[in-house]
Amino acid sequence: MTGLNLQQQLSEAERRVQRGERKIAHQREIVSVLERNGCNAVAARRLLKFLESTQASNVVDRDWLVTRAGGDGTEQGPGGEHDQARSLADPSGPP
Repeated sequence: MTGLNLQQQLSEAERRVQRGERKIAHQREIVSVLERNGCNAVAARRLLKFLESTQASNVVDRDWLVTRAGGDGTEQGPGGEHDQARSLADPSGPP
C-alpha cells in the first residue's frame, strides 16, 4: 500500500475484510452443498480453512490500522504489537 495515507490504507483493509467475509460465506455454502450431496468436500474444506486463515490476518491488519488511526492521532512506528499479532495470525513468518 505504498503511497496511500493512513485513511486510504484503513479503507482498503476494511474492503479486504468485507470481501473475505463474502468469500468465506460462499465457500461454506459450497462445502455444505457438496456434503449434502454426498460428494468429496476435502478440497473445498481445505480452501475454506485457507480463506479463514487469510481472513484472520486481514482482521489483524485492519484492527492494527484502526488502532494506529485512533487515539491521540499520532502514528506509531513499524514493529511492536503489529508484528507480534501478525506472527500469531500467520505462523509461517513475516509478510
